[in-house]
Amino acid sequence: MALGNVNSPRRRAPKSGGNGAAGNAAHEVKTLPLTASVGFGLASIALSGTIVGTLDPTLQWRLSAAPFRFQPDGVSLFFFYSSVVYVLTATPIGRLVDSAKPSSRLYKFITATGFFVLFLSFFLLGPFRPSAFYSFRHSKGVDDLFEDKLNNLPCTAIAVGIKGIGSALSNVAIYPDLVLNLPDNPVLQATVTAWWNAAYAIGWAAGPILGGGLYDVFASNELCLGKFALPPYCPPASLDGTTLTATIPIFRSSYEARVLARTAAPAANQTSDCSCDWQPSNGFDGFASATAAVALIYTLALMLAVACNLRNPEPKDDNDLQTVAPLRAVE
Repeated sequence: MALGNVNSPRRRAPKSGGNGAAGNAAHEVKTLPLTASVGFGLASIALSGTIVGTLDPTLQWRLSAAPFRFQPDGVSLFFFYSSVVYVLTATPIGRLVDSAKPSSRLYKFITATGFFVLFLSFFLLGPFRPSAFYSFRHSKGVDDLFEDKLNNLPCTAIAVGIKGIGSALSNVAIYPDLVLNLPDNPVLQATVTAWWNAAYAIGWAAGPILGGGLYDVFASNELCLGKFALPPYCPPASLDGTTLTATIPIFRSSYEARVLARTAAPAANQTSDCSCDWQPSNGFDGFASATAAVALIYTLALMLAVACNLRNPEPKDDNDLQTVAPLRAVE
């Protein structure tokens, strides 16, 4: 026994009895046409998951280091906080999409807005520094300005929060755009759903791999984490707040900070192989800056699609769709 070739479009199985043709037609599967608009839609959902997923292995390094020094439960709280923001944002966006007049241009604009918000999120998380691309050494001047203004808890909390908003904006309107101008066929709808979920799953699987890989590419100077970020490995925090190279761990009291300051050697020098202060060479700056650049480039690509009004063509009837005959056994 062998299986017939099912790769050719509109292939019909030969009649077998009085009801053979009707039976084959009833099981015929209508597939989603591969238009440029569909390609953008599948790429958008995959890239949205990829960009957000890059934080799975990297955000803990960001929040476990200076100036935050969160414990694992604090890092998990940030992920939970971002998920709550996503849920609260996705619901009204979904209502807006459902109530608006169907428009591929509107759907792509909403998606592009989401990728721009993701760009802003990673811009703040880095914080973004030009030196992340052309130098792995900490330099004075413009880099310090970015660090002093953005490398703090409020900016990081805002960045993680708007990451949830960007995630919602970048994927809620994709499915309506995929099925726009397609016949309301149950099998076709199931096919679109399967493709949408497959692209999303691939994106989320690729995200952590890409995030960890980018971090390793840019990390030429390991950042001190955990106990190695505390005295005597790293200098203690200044009680008057003038020391910028270290801060009081966020989950420690001021009394504990004074104890650390007394027990540590005066002007304690770094005794480990890692870096106590935040630098572009630590890896996260380069990772976040590269991810932000990808989000911005794709935003511009989607806006070009909006300007060109790229959309699925309106089919004249169901016969315009590509069809694939079911598998059949042959002698």
